[in-house]
Amino acid sequence: MKTLRFAILRKVALLLIGTVLAVTTIANDSIAKDMWVIAYHPCYQWADVPAQNVPWEHITHLSLGYLWPVKSGNVYTLEVADGWSSGWTAWRNTAKGYVDTGHIENRKVMCMLGGAGSNPDSIWDKATSTANIDSFVANIKAVLQPIGFDGLDLDWEDAVDYSKLVILAQKLRAAWPDAIITIPTGCQGQDAVDLAPAKNAVDVFMPMTYLDIAQWGGWLIPIPLTPLYSAGSNPYSIEYVLNRWTSAGVPDSMIMMGVGGFGSVWGDINSDGYAPIAPYSNTDLNGGAAGETYSIANDNVVTWSWVKQVLAANPEMVEAWDDTGKCSYWHTPATNDLVSAQIWGQPRNISLIFYETPLSITAKKTYCTDHNMKGMMFWTLSQMMDGDSCPILETVIPVEETQSPKNPQFKLCPNYPNPVTFGTYVEYALPKDAMVTLKIYDITGRTIKTLAANNQKCGTYRVFWNGKDNAGQKVSNGIYFCRMEADNFKATKSLIVLKKK
Repeated sequence: MKTLRFAILRKVALLLIGTVLAVTTIANDSIAKDMWVIAYHPCYQWADVPAQNVPWEHITHLSLGYLWPVKSGNVYTLEVADGWSSGWTAWRNTAKGYVDTGHIENRKVMCMLGGAGSNPDSIWDKATSTANIDSFVANIKAVLQPIGFDGLDLDWEDAVDYSKLVILAQKLRAAWPDAIITIPTGCQGQDAVDLAPAKNAVDVFMPMTYLDIAQWGGWLIPIPLTPLYSAGSNPYSIEYVLNRWTSAGVPDSMIMMGVGGFGSVWGDINSDGYAPIAPYSNTDLNGGAAGETYSIANDNVVTWSWVKQVLAANPEMVEAWDDTGKCSYWHTPATNDLVSAQIWGQPRNISLIFYETPLSITAKKTYCTDHNMKGMMFWTLSQMMDGDSCPILETVIPVEETQSPKNPQFKLCPNYPNPVTFGTYVEYALPKDAMVTLKIYDITGRTIKTLAANNQKCGTYRVFWNGKDNAGQKVSNGIYFCRMEADNFKATKSLIVLKKK
């Protein structure tokens, strides 16, 4: 039996009383049916999540990375980038496997062009020069279309010539009218005015608002990844960036919210025995928080699996909620009470972890809907995965919203009432006889209560949970998950326990 582990916030539940009492679930109609959910999947992580393991039911688009501009003879075309050592044929065949599987699942698959480090010797500038751009566009199509890609992601990150990038997008649109064209953009909206002229050529702009911000001078730090609102004068939040884009004349319906599939961890870098334990704790506008001016690690280190391991090994870490940015985090009890964690194979003293949870993702999902944003994009898919589950994406698009053709009638309904005070009912439906497991889990993936684990006949079932664990003890207040598995169907619902003292 596979162990399920989810990120759960225990102590922030009290912060939800004002809003949760009126809500019994993350309603399907709380997210527009045409909302996009894009997950990046660079080739150096393909082995972690092969095509058959992608949670297609919880995304709308997959962006495969990546290809870089190269010169071939007298023209410019695309070639495999750093991070893939198996050659072009293997890359193409593997990419086609993702594309074909995505199309079977009725999902779109794009190819990411570029990325950090993709502009050596100004190769992007040369490929998009007046003399070369038309043949470059033709070669992009010639490479991508035979694989079956639905479009492309123009990720010219280094030394960007915005006017050339705009023209490239426009020429690609003219040459490939039905392509999906996306452009990742700066984390502060600093390029909104320069890229706005491309709005008639692209489908969406995607600000990378998941970057881990260090002390750049005058910032209140530590800053959570993808904060919805700014703290103090920090020029970094979804609201700040969205306003810059709309002020540049781009409708909010063309803006995606950039969300990290990774988190960040702060600790004692300067070895003075102190480290920050809360966001925005900096007291010196030109200095750091508890003497630290930047995080220890983020992308490719602070994955969901890593966070789970650290929390399981250090139960003294406290769960908390940043009500300014609407973000989740964990911290040690005091700035000088640090814990050890493995980072790049070395033990490091840490104090503060930022990572997305179902609670923070729900806040982001609501913000997208309320502000008519196009959706959310995530960097990267594999960093969010926990075996065959992905709590972040499962929160954005619950399985019943997708109605996967493989299991169109299996269903796990939201529990009611929610929050749980004395008990709650869970209802589910089976279109055929099946082995069913229905369990409640806590933060470490530990089974709290088994509600069902047996073969059941086709039909609709209603199970009562009294808020107690398998030993008959009342569970603590907090956020839990109810997980159902039957046949190939898997679904998860969050629930909140708020028992009166």
